[in-house]
Amino acid sequence: MNNQALMNPEQLAEIRRESRHTNPGLSKAGFSPTNMSEAIAVADLYIQSGLTAFKSASAAVVAIEHGMSLGMSPAQSMQSIALINGKPGIYGDAALALVKSTGLLKAHSETFEGSLKDGTRSCTCKVVRIQKLANGEWTELAYEQTFGITEAKDAKLWGKAGPWVQYPDRMMKMRARGFCLRDAFPDILKGVGIAEELQDFPDRKPVENTAPREINGSRAAGLGATLAGKVNPEPVEPEESPESDADGYIDTEAVEILDEPQGEPEPPTEYDDDLLSQLPE
Repeated sequence: MNNQALMNPEQLAEIRRESRHTNPGLSKAGFSPTNMSEAIAVADLYIQSGLTAFKSASAAVVAIEHGMSLGMSPAQSMQSIALINGKPGIYGDAALALVKSTGLLKAHSETFEGSLKDGTRSCTCKVVRIQKLANGEWTELAYEQTFGITEAKDAKLWGKAGPWVQYPDRMMKMRARGFCLRDAFPDILKGVGIAEELQDFPDRKPVENTAPREINGSRAAGLGATLAGKVNPEPVEPEESPESDADGYIDTEAVEILDEPQGEPEPPTEYDDDLLSQLPE
């Protein structure tokens, strides 16, 4: 799929002069926050103005952060970055604009083939990227991706209520464009997905609580024996408790004796001569 073709020196000189591949991005116009407090203030300002779809400052700040990492201003970020199912995504038109602004996109085309009626409709996106090789030379790499009704049916998207029914050509174009740009410019998009693609992902389900339940003493003993290599651990006999009389009285002195640590008796250091004399010979 990749095709390389060397360029002449005039083209290379123009690329080196105009390309901003070391600092890609759209227009730098406007003000940019330098800390979290300024970012929250900017987010609140745009939310109050009604010029953004975000309803909370926290979501807007996250969008600003991701947009600025791609080289966009806060205003561009809140218009071009969407938070969908817990992931940031950039709209397809903004992704194409971002790639074009780097000067690394030499050629781009999107063409349709087939018919919607007979189920052969598809869109093919082609891009030619200017790439700097490890040896310092520049070359061209061609990328191509096709997405059509067949792929939409395989992904269970065809006939899905919403844009896939209202604007099928547009949705096929965004899929083909998104796949192609992500293949050709991963260093520019930095892993941010295409919003039109993320919108088709199923909503994330809440994770069930898988915390271990409390285990009683007997089960814990059996579990410990099993982990120690004993598949069928023998039941542990419970220790005998101090006997009680008919009235339920317990000998507390016996309990205290049982509770005392039972260590090895120390050997006697001195012997009584009278006791020794009484021992049988």
